[in-house]
This record gives sequence, structure tokens and C-alpha cells, in this order.
Amino acid sequence: KFKKTADREGCPILFEANYLDHDQITVYPLDKQNVVVESPCWRGAYNAGSGYWVMDPQLKQVKHLATTQGSSFSEGEIFAHHKGRGLGDCWSRQEWVWTSNGFVESYNATTGQCKGFAGGAWQLPTFVSQVK
Repeated sequence: KFKKTADREGCPILFEANYLDHDQITVYPLDKQNVVVESPCWRGAYNAGSGYWVMDPQLKQVKHLATTQGSSFSEGEIFAHHKGRGLGDCWSRQEWVWTSNGFVESYNATTGQCKGFAGGAWQLPTFVSQVK
């Protein structure tokens, strides 16, 4: 069912069934009508991304693909943290929050240029929202 809402480029692990022994699909409750399902989607040298799908609690209907770039999920929020290079001196960060209309982007930032500072020199937001 996931394949209907994802593409091979964004989630190759799903299409190639290239799962590792420790990979797992995890289901988290959102509300009475919805759960979010997390599945590995891609791997690189020092980054990985998971897909997050909103489904009905019986896992019969995929309602919406939130992202294939996620790193973790907690309390109604999806987080993505990715290195720009192995040294870890430049990063990107995105966040999505659950609303009654689905997941919406709530934050997007990078650390800018890779300048040799562990963790990046700056936090440069390109999108910020106030979640109420």
C-alpha cells in the first residue's frame, strides 16, 4: 500500500525490499482515527531517511505520505536531521507537526556553508512557524 504514495527515488528500500536485519516498520498512534507508520526508505554513507505514512488504525487505508526524509517521530512530530558531509560541520533540519489536516511542515533550517565547525557554524532557518 505504501508504494502507491511513494516513488522509487524517494523510497528505494521500499521498492527493492532491501531491508537490513535490524530494520523495522513501526506504528505510532496519532488520534482515534489515525496512526503514523514509519518505514526505512533510504540510506547513504552517513544519513538515512524513513517514510512516515498516515493510515487508519486498522492499517487498511493510506491517507497521506508526510515525508520520506524523516529521522525520528515523537509526540505528533516528525524530525529530520541530515549531515551535509561526514565531518558533521554542516546540517539540515526539518520538522513536521500533526494537525487535524495531516502533517504540515513547521520548521526548516540549515547550518549554511561547511566551514569546519562541528555541528555547523550557524542555524539559518528558511521556514519557521508557530504551532498552537
